[in-house]
Amino acid sequence: ELRNTAIVEEYLTDRGRKRQRSVVVELDAIREQLRTANEGDLADWERIRVELRPLVGESTFEIWLAQLELAATDPSGCLVLAAPASTRSWVANRFARAFGRAGVAVDRSVRLADERELRLLEALATSPNPAAAPAADALPHLSHPIHHEEAV
Repeated sequence: ELRNTAIVEEYLTDRGRKRQRSVVVELDAIREQLRTANEGDLADWERIRVELRPLVGESTFEIWLAQLELAATDPSGCLVLAAPASTRSWVANRFARAFGRAGVAVDRSVRLADERELRLLEALATSPNPAAAPAADALPHLSHPIHHEEAV
């Protein structure tokens, strides 16, 4: 049974340079950090989407937020969203207050997954051991490919 997998993560050197390294992570530890969303989580995400639409406006929602998908929940119950790499940091910065307001209306916190979390989720989904990996439909954020580079 596969218990570990390797992911590539970025880190800063002592001189402040961004580098990548391969890191071995335990699949069980990933599952503790990022849990598969359940029916209640999905319902809350849909309610938050309904709240976001009038907060940001219809066209802004369609351009920037419609493609966001519920990827997982963290141990605190926060909804962890996946966004395309090309817009992730911009969406996180630009819409943080809207996420907060919409979350308060539904009594759930919401945040975008960071690069490391997306890689961890991808590792779970591509685990060669079927018993260790969630069902393909349990990770809806994987319906589009995860690109690991950020837009400049």
